[in-house]
Amino acid sequence: MAKKFVTRTIKTTTVTATICTKDTHEVRNENFTLGGTFKDEKQITKAINAMFVDAPFVILEIVSTCENETLYRCTENEFLSIAKPVPAKEKTTNL
Repeated sequence: MAKKFVTRTIKTTTVTATICTKDTHEVRNENFTLGGTFKDEKQITKAINAMFVDAPFVILEIVSTCENETLYRCTENEFLSIAKPVPAKEKTTNL
């Protein structure tokens, strides 16, 4: 029997940001991969900060961004082992 697969195209944004570490004050460029796309640098900065609770760095500048679309695939069994069911919405009718 052939395996069944689940596929999904996911948009991500790869960001290069100049950061300054809080403890050593080292300034360097760091790469981040964020889910989705963003309209401006403010949204990008907010998304990076949300990834790190008590971030050990401060973002000084967004150097570059690159939007990507990648096709992901896994078997149905792999998908079912990690996915969480979403409850169906009930349909209501007005009488």
